[in-house]
Amino acid sequence: MRKLCIFVLLAFLLTACGKSSPTAVTTEPEQKMTGVISETTAPLQTDGSDNRIPWNDPSSIGGSTWQEAYLSVIKCDRQQLLADPDNLRYPEDTYVYLGIHDFEGDGTPELIFGDGVSLAVFTYAEGRVERIADLYFPGNIWCVNGIAIHGNGMSVMCAGSGGMDCVNFGYIDGEYVLGLYAPRAHMEPTINGEVCTVDDINRIHTTDYNEMAPEEFREKIQLLFENGQWVLKLPSGEVLAADVTLDFSRFLWE
Repeated sequence: MRKLCIFVLLAFLLTACGKSSPTAVTTEPEQKMTGVISETTAPLQTDGSDNRIPWNDPSSIGGSTWQEAYLSVIKCDRQQLLADPDNLRYPEDTYVYLGIHDFEGDGTPELIFGDGVSLAVFTYAEGRVERIADLYFPGNIWCVNGIAIHGNGMSVMCAGSGGMDCVNFGYIDGEYVLGLYAPRAHMEPTINGEVCTVDDINRIHTTDYNEMAPEEFREKIQLLFENGQWVLKLPSGEVLAADVTLDFSRFLWE
């Protein structure tokens, strides 16, 4: 029965995302960017020794360094951690996006983490993790099939036969901005919930696929729990332990 459900899900995603691109992108219903963890987020769990993390208590997930705190985030149950308005995520999916980028330029990079259903951006302050934004598109059939980053802005894309919808996120003029642009749904573009122009969205990151350079795109990696520990398997086949030895600079998105 489980195999049948997975087959139906894959068929749905292939229909919704007719055009593939080098990176996966996801969308979720719009949330106001508060810079703190959403009160509606359910408690998280992992398969490691730190397997019960009450995410609604901001002081309960963190560490003495941002590296330690971000390790806790990527080990969390994505079904609890990340948005999934259409119930498309399934536990067997081991492919994720993982990146760090110092949007504010304050020396502490933000964490970008997600999968083919949705992503989120987190930061680290005063010993704990804070959620900055959820990257998804409200009210649309959505899957992530492209991520590109350039400068201080990124674009999460969902492409289909009718075009490409984008969730653009970045840090511009001293503030975080979340832009939504869905030409397939004939929706007006918005930034932080306010109607804007396509040019405004393009200030964050271009929405023209043909203007995106190959080096802007980011690839998925595998996040696996094997032999009692979390590991990251890169497209090259290299396997990294997701523990205190992990060199996060390997996942620097610039």
